[in-house]
Amino acid sequence: VSLSVWMSLEQAEVLKRELRRWLPSVKHSHRIEAMARGLGWQTYAALRADLARGAKMRLLDDQAFFAYLAARGFVVSADPSPFCEAVARMVCLRGGMALPESGA
Repeated sequence: VSLSVWMSLEQAEVLKRELRRWLPSVKHSHRIEAMARGLGWQTYAALRADLARGAKMRLLDDQAFFAYLAARGFVVSADPSPFCEAVARMVCLRGGMALPESGA
C-alpha cells in the first residue's frame, strides 16, 4: 500500500526525533538523509528548502529509505519498518494526514 503524508518543517523535526528512537545506532546525518529519500527528496537540504516554502503532501518511499542506509553499510530490519513506524508516530503526535494512494 502506498501512503502519502502531509509534511511541514515541524513534521520533519518530529520525524527526525522518532527516527532517532527507532534507529539509535545509525548516524544522525545518515538518518536525516535517508528520511529525505523516503519522502521523495534527493537530499535533506532539498527537503528543508522545499518545506520552508510551505507544507507538502509526500508519497512515502520505504525502499528509498532502506536503500540509502544499505548503501552506507547499515543493516536495518524492515519488519517492522522503522521508517513507517516513525511516520505513523509523527502522524499521531502532530496530526499529519496519511492517505492511501488510489489505484495502488
